[in-house]
Amino acid sequence: MNRFFVDPSDAQGDLVRIADPGDVAHLVRVLRVRPGERAIAVAAGEELVFEVLRLEAAEVVGRVVSRTRPRREPPLRVILVQGLPKTDKMDLVVQKATELGVSGIVPVHTERSVKRLEDGRAEPKLRRWRRIARESARQSGRLAIPDVREVTDLETALQAAAQAGSLLLFPWEQEGGRGLREILQAAPEPRPSVHLFIGPEGGFSPAEAELAQRAGAWRVSLGPRILRTETAGLAALAMVLYELGDLGRPGEVPG
Repeated sequence: MNRFFVDPSDAQGDLVRIADPGDVAHLVRVLRVRPGERAIAVAAGEELVFEVLRLEAAEVVGRVVSRTRPRREPPLRVILVQGLPKTDKMDLVVQKATELGVSGIVPVHTERSVKRLEDGRAEPKLRRWRRIARESARQSGRLAIPDVREVTDLETALQAAAQAGSLLLFPWEQEGGRGLREILQAAPEPRPSVHLFIGPEGGFSPAEAELAQRAGAWRVSLGPRILRTETAGLAALAMVLYELGDLGRPGEVPG
C-alpha cells in the first residue's frame, strides 16, 4: 500500500486527513484512488491503515482501519554533518542517508567547500533537500523524516554537537592511527546520539581537524582508500549503524 506522512493533528480519532498538496495530487491524479481503497498514513511513529472516504481538491479524508507502532527506526540517533559538495551531490547524500536511517543532516560550509550558499540560494536548496528526505523516507518505509537543518558553519556545528553530549566522529584522510570501528567499540559511556562530520571535495583542512579535536571529536580513518565526499558519509553512516544501531539485523517489512 502507498504510504504518506501526516501531521499528528491530522491523525486523531477515527479519521485521517492527507493535506500535503503534493500527496493529495499524487493520490488523486497519479494513483487515481477511489473511495473504499486503502493506503497508509504515518504519524508520530504510528502507521495507520485507512480507507478513503472522500477526495477533495485540498485534502483526502479516510477512516482509520488499524493502528500499529512498528519498531523500524534505528535505536541510535545519527546526525550527518556534511561539508557542502559540488553540483547536486547533496541530493544523493540526503536520499541515500535517509534510506540508511539517518536522523538528521546538517549541511556545513568549510574551508574547502567549492559551493557556498548565500541567503538567497540556500532556502530553495533547503526546501529541495527536505522534499527529497520526505520522499525517500516514504519510499523506504521510515517512520520519521530526517531533520534537514539550515546551512551553517563547521565551528557552529561542532559546538552544537558537543553541547548535546553527542559522540563526535571526524573521519579525516590524514588520520592513520585509529579506525572508525576501533573507536566505536571502545566508545566510552552510551551517548544520546552520534554526529558524523564529513568534509567536502578536498576534505577537511588541518586547521579544521584541530578545531574538531579541541571540540572533543574523535579523528578517525575510514580505511586505506580515499573516498569521495558523497561516498564517505554514506559508508561511515552504514558502519556506525551496523556497529551501534540496527543495520544487519532482521527487520520488519513495511506495510
